[in-house]
Amino acid sequence: VAVMEVFLDRDWSASEISFRRALELAPASARVHELYGLCCLLGQGRFDEALAELDRAIELDPLSALYAGNRGRVLTCSRQYAEAEESCRRGLALDPGQLLAQVELMYALLFQDKFDEAIAIGKRAIETHGPVNAPRQALALSYALAGRRDEAFELVSETAEPGTGYRSPLARGLVHAAFSEMDEAFDCVEQSLEERDPLLVYLAVHPMFDNLRADPRYPSLLERMNLSQGGSP
Repeated sequence: VAVMEVFLDRDWSASEISFRRALELAPASARVHELYGLCCLLGQGRFDEALAELDRAIELDPLSALYAGNRGRVLTCSRQYAEAEESCRRGLALDPGQLLAQVELMYALLFQDKFDEAIAIGKRAIETHGPVNAPRQALALSYALAGRRDEAFELVSETAEPGTGYRSPLARGLVHAAFSEMDEAFDCVEQSLEERDPLLVYLAVHPMFDNLRADPRYPSLLERMNLSQGGSP
């Protein structure tokens, strides 16, 4: 319920109440600590609190590669990219095939301009796991920020062959934004808002949205997510 209150209802206060109640009932649940930090606190820019919840989750379940990777997401959103990379690599040392830890490592790398390594990880992830949205979106953004336009748009094209997986309008919008095509970018983000894309809970904080921030349409997106510019680092 607490997760859906954010993802579907965009009701941050209700989500926090639900998470706090869940922690009262299950204070030793690593998963609840992880989700509270990742889904509720992080999107509001409460970085120290979010990191404390992820650290508590890892303390309770130190062998979880997923938690280490999601700790990397918190650090990426707070612009601590080297630390994010370290956390993701620590998780992948526990489980080299953990997909979301691979994706979070890609983001930590690409925002350090380590495009070649991020791209290599993304290509391997898609070869291993198939046409999954998370690594493909990270790979498309990696190509875009590296200036490799054709390869970026090939991954997010709406006219892809059948069987190649879901094509996220948010991913397409972020690729457009990387090339300063802002009308197209905001059209795609509007579509992703209607679809309740879960990544939009990080609209105020994640560096993947940095190319949108200077546009006068950006504050209205935050309002519709019940967020504020103040959540951005």
